[in-house]
Amino acid sequence: MAHQSIINSVCYSADGHTVASASDDQTIGLWDTITGQSLWKTFTSHQDGVIIVGFMVDARTVVSLSRDGVVLVWKVAMGEVEQRFRVSLDARSLATLSHDSEKLLAAHRRGITIWDTITMESVTTISLEGPAVLCMDLSLDATKVAFGMADNSICLWDLGTDNLDPTHLEGGKDLPLYVIWSPDGKTVSSVAQNAALRVWSVESGQCMSESYTTRGPITYSPGGRFIICPGDDSSPDIWEVPEVCADENILLLFPYFAMEMPDHSSTFLLDVCLLCHIVMHHFPG
Repeated sequence: MAHQSIINSVCYSADGHTVASASDDQTIGLWDTITGQSLWKTFTSHQDGVIIVGFMVDARTVVSLSRDGVVLVWKVAMGEVEQRFRVSLDARSLATLSHDSEKLLAAHRRGITIWDTITMESVTTISLEGPAVLCMDLSLDATKVAFGMADNSICLWDLGTDNLDPTHLEGGKDLPLYVIWSPDGKTVSSVAQNAALRVWSVESGQCMSESYTTRGPITYSPGGRFIICPGDDSSPDIWEVPEVCADENILLLFPYFAMEMPDHSSTFLLDVCLLCHIVMHHFPG
């Protein structure tokens, strides 16, 4: 059964057999990746629009968050809620899950709080004053946070240190809309309001490369060699990530590959999580 409102989030299970979708219609759909059919009746335990959904590594447990701050942890087989707790969200409902869905990042007026979805307890709070957080992402090993601020800055926070000041990446000139970690944690990429796609070296804090693409979401290929983002004509573009080096010159990114879609007359945006699954068969790096 199709959703009746905007789809805010989609994700693959670890085994690749199932896709979950979260919608503003307060429901979550589960879909078979082979047949494309819905697996069972839609999950309806949320009382507000669902903004995030993610699978845990067992592929049988789902974590979801709605705009009212309610987090549900539930089993795919029967749709039974195992755990329920509430987090504080800002007015924009800005939040994200770690790759294994065991950590939840929620932005609020005082900063960013990280929650453990298994123990239902807050792990740590990054206290921030001044500009609002516009986007954020947790590294694959869940040890570092990258976030974009309303003052155009991109910041990194190492959760394993007692340092109270985040590291500011140099070269941010425009409002960041998306930020994401590479799988190996060596680079961070961002998309700004002016459609600038930038790749940053985590070690040096310098901008390694930039280009101008769409304002859509981005993701890395599983090996971290490519960045995938929506193209101007609704076709996904693939960009090759430059190697991390000491060269201070900023390189210009060029599209490595543009995937043709069968119907360019319809305007649509493939979620980059699903797109990455398609691309990895052609570009395993």
